[in-house]
Amino acid sequence: MTDITELAQSLKAAAEKATPGNWRAFQYHDGRCGVGGGNHDEIMVCEHISKKRPHDALFIAMANPTNVLALVEALEKAQTKAIEQGRTACELFDEVTALRQRIDELESRTVKLPKAMSIEGGAYCSAHAHYDSDGDYYDRTDVEEMLAAAGIKVEAE
Repeated sequence: MTDITELAQSLKAAAEKATPGNWRAFQYHDGRCGVGGGNHDEIMVCEHISKKRPHDALFIAMANPTNVLALVEALEKAQTKAIEQGRTACELFDEVTALRQRIDELESRTVKLPKAMSIEGGAYCSAHAHYDSDGDYYDRTDVEEMLAAAGIKVEAE
């Protein structure tokens, strides 16, 4: 596989040394094809190309310094963008990993409830009691203090 950075740099160096200007493919009166171009004084930079291969002249004309430099610039921008996106993806992955660890930590926390009190004589305050399935109740203040100590917020009713 070709190293795109090395290839782009070699194309860029060659394009910067080449004759600038508006390159074009053309056909001679005898059917032969060529490539011409240059700056203001129309320096010809061509080799005659066979009558049977005009597509080669068109290709060579398209591979002019302006187009090569534009292609190299586009490749460099795409490479820079890909590197930036890779960094962003890594940062997001790290952030998601940290959030998942925090979720696991929060989900694995336990709270030890206070000792259950039995209802005796029917005297209790329902505003401060929580019942379990056995009919025992827990002092609300004790439960809220334990939840707060574990970092769990309790909403007011």
